[in-house]
Amino acid sequence: MHVEWKQQVKELKEILKASERLVFLGGAGVSTESGIPDYRSAKGLYNQDTDEFYPGPTILSHHFFMEHPDIFYRYYKGKLIHKEANPNRAHEVLANLEANNHVYNPEYRRSA
Repeated sequence: MHVEWKQQVKELKEILKASERLVFLGGAGVSTESGIPDYRSAKGLYNQDTDEFYPGPTILSHHFFMEHPDIFYRYYKGKLIHKEANPNRAHEVLANLEANNHVYNPEYRRSA
């Protein structure tokens, strides 16, 4: 099975090399490897205690932000900032693909 997996990875690398442009559709799962919780799993952000009267999805809504910015920012600072997190292998691969113009990221600015 291990040899089959290695062959699949090799084939994927060849496909990626031959492609002009790629689309990466990722979600919170990419960052969970770095210790950042996802939203909807059993241990996800939406299932954690908010220390507020309101549930997480409500706090993160635009309407709630406009009505209660103090609660929104308290939640944001307590639950969404992870200073201890570091990029994982998936982040490194994506950054490399972006740097080589294989994946477009409007937030990525290549140095001139």
